[in-house]
Amino acid sequence: MRPVVPLPAKGRRRRKLKAVLGRGILTIAGTVARLSRLRGGPPPDVRGLWPFPEPPRSILLVRFDLIGDTLMSLRLAADLKSIFPNSKITFLTTPGSARIAELCPYVDHSLAADMPAVTHLQGALHRRSWTTSISVMRKIRKSRFDLAISLYGPLAGCVTGLSGARWRVGYESEAPTGCLDFALQGRRLPGTKHEVEWIRGLADRDATTPPKGSLVIPDDAGRRAAMMIPEGDDPLVVIHTGARNGGAKIWPVERWKKLAARIIQKTRARLVIVGDEFERMTARSVIRSAPRAHDLTGNTSLAELAAVISRCDVLISGDSGPLHLATALGKRVVGLYGPTDPVLSGPFADDAIIVRAGIPCSPCYDLRAPADCPFGDTLCMEWITPHQVMEAVLKQLDGRRAG
Repeated sequence: MRPVVPLPAKGRRRRKLKAVLGRGILTIAGTVARLSRLRGGPPPDVRGLWPFPEPPRSILLVRFDLIGDTLMSLRLAADLKSIFPNSKITFLTTPGSARIAELCPYVDHSLAADMPAVTHLQGALHRRSWTTSISVMRKIRKSRFDLAISLYGPLAGCVTGLSGARWRVGYESEAPTGCLDFALQGRRLPGTKHEVEWIRGLADRDATTPPKGSLVIPDDAGRRAAMMIPEGDDPLVVIHTGARNGGAKIWPVERWKKLAARIIQKTRARLVIVGDEFERMTARSVIRSAPRAHDLTGNTSLAELAAVISRCDVLISGDSGPLHLATALGKRVVGLYGPTDPVLSGPFADDAIIVRAGIPCSPCYDLRAPADCPFGDTLCMEWITPHQVMEAVLKQLDGRRAG
């Protein structure tokens, strides 16, 4: 058994300063939003959240998060379109996540802004971060949305409060006081509800009946993806070795190498590795153990990545954007989970298989900081064995044949 080593203190002061800066900026924004709302008069007298006195014609959804979180949030756009079919929906998010929102047929317009930069040390010191954020806020207020919904987090709550929308909705614990007209009770915590359930609760919808067709892949991206995938009739297995928002979510490269070699040896599957340019070194190392594997890391746009995944039979990944992308596309997945809680952020699909080591301190991620191991030793991922994952892959391939 490997020893558990306490996490070093390096960087703690910087993290604390960053947290103080972020809280200060969000407090000021919340105060401005509250005063702005008071000047606009009392909120409309509505008994219950839905329905509103009249159908909203324009809706703003606000979430500044990673691709996986955005994918799970797109379920709400589908709900709102079914409730208010004549409404126009705008999704405000980060530049990276805006690219995935553009693939959703229920989103009429995506608006990209790196507003989280103003709550970080480096970004807050740059004038451009502030001018860009202020410019976007002016555009939002000028649009005069009927309904603005904060999907998650205090920054989204502040933007919703400052949006100038007629009605402002979100979870009470995730926005500064006074930002919301209709504040729902509840707080995301490990072991509670799934993220999709939290999101769809904003529209008072049952998360057990998710909408279909939440993503549409452009034809040109589909054609380019078809040229990248090795030809053949054998099953296509896609693996993604990386993860964002914390190094503790990453499965060791030696495990990936052993798994890839077993897939090549025990199945006739075509094996493809996907990811961004930062994951090329890992992919090359894996391919040395599985020469038949094809490396697409850093060679696909987000739309092309979606097209590749849409053609696969099984995707294997840690808690990452590609995992949730595969789920949104209705593909079978094997998810490797350690610090994050699959109850809250696992793939939202009945046929998904989650593989965990099951050590007592897992899950430990509490949403407040990147998923890094507090003990400095990510045993929750390291103790997941290639044999466990291979068994899950074979089960998914058998299920695909049975289906």
